[in-house]
Amino acid sequence: MRINVISDQTELLLIENEWESLISESAHPSIFMTFDYQYAGWSAFRGHDSAPLVIMAVSDYSQRSRA
Repeated sequence: MRINVISDQTELLLIENEWESLISESAHPSIFMTFDYQYAGWSAFRGHDSAPLVIMAVSDYSQRSRA
């Protein structure tokens, strides 16, 4: 398992598609989980020197199948 820390707006925008695909796999998806909702909230309330903070735990299934 890898842990990725995203603390930059450019990096955050790069994970939008992955974020949205995870929501489609959720048992109870909600509008509040969407990338657009989260990004809009962060954009509206961030300060001048604010940065996003997203911590991702990524499981590598290909390594798991080899074990």
